[in-house]
Amino acid sequence: MSSYKKISGNIGKIEVRATKTGRKVANLSIAQHNEDGSTTWHDTYTFDPYRLAMLQNGSLAKGDLVRVTGTEIKGEFVDKETGEVRYTTKLQLTYIEVLARKVAKAPEPAVEPQAEPAPKAKKSRTKKVA
Repeated sequence: MSSYKKISGNIGKIEVRATKTGRKVANLSIAQHNEDGSTTWHDTYTFDPYRLAMLQNGSLAKGDLVRVTGTEIKGEFVDKETGEVRYTTKLQLTYIEVLARKVAKAPEPAVEPQAEPAPKAKKSRTKKVA
């Protein structure tokens, strides 16, 4: 069963790739910061060409605060190592809104070691006679 969900959080990892059939898909991780100080990570994906273009042209970047909405898709798989059944939940995105951009730090200027200043020449105290 799937349900509609809204999440606000910071973009973590972004991966744009092609499926085996050649269809492009973007996978994003969204970090939702909870009131108790913990962080919940949500795996999301989209096949939408417009949202893929936003990711590829740099309109969305790691650290940006976004609000996303989409359909929650639940699945299960068998862990190959342990044989246990594991459950997954992903959000198939239908909407992405940028709430705030991550402020990029300005690069610090390179500090070159300064050479010691040359000693000042002493002024001559002799007077010139004309």
